[in-house]
Amino acid sequence: MLFRIFLFAIGLILVPLPAHAQVTSNVFERVLNVRVNAGTPNEGTATAFTVDVDGREYMLTAKHVVAGLKERDKIDIFMNDQWVPIEVTIFRDEPVDIAVLVPPYQLTINFDLLTHESQKIYEEVMKKSSAETA
Repeated sequence: MLFRIFLFAIGLILVPLPAHAQVTSNVFERVLNVRVNAGTPNEGTATAFTVDVDGREYMLTAKHVVAGLKERDKIDIFMNDQWVPIEVTIFRDEPVDIAVLVPPYQLTINFDLLTHESQKIYEEVMKKSSAETA
């Protein structure tokens, strides 16, 4: 059962599928290390992940990570084995501990959604896997 799911997932990664929207297909590529207040006593590191909405990329992180930053401020992103400074716009609201950061350019790769045909294959694999375990 797990092997079939693995093969299906590998097939989705290796064969690009057309779609009208984008979705995160590779979480590892979407999770970024971020650093705030570099070189100061308040320096800190955390993670953020990216999502694409209507062709625009956004970063999400915990609000407390960017608590000391202005609405438009600089952070560092760890990319290609080095810290890269970028200026972001930061949106935050009460009471949740989530901040949305808008980077100046696309930081990660988009992956296509499942097509109708690949969704049918996925459902068939899951149905067979369920039947085998029952």
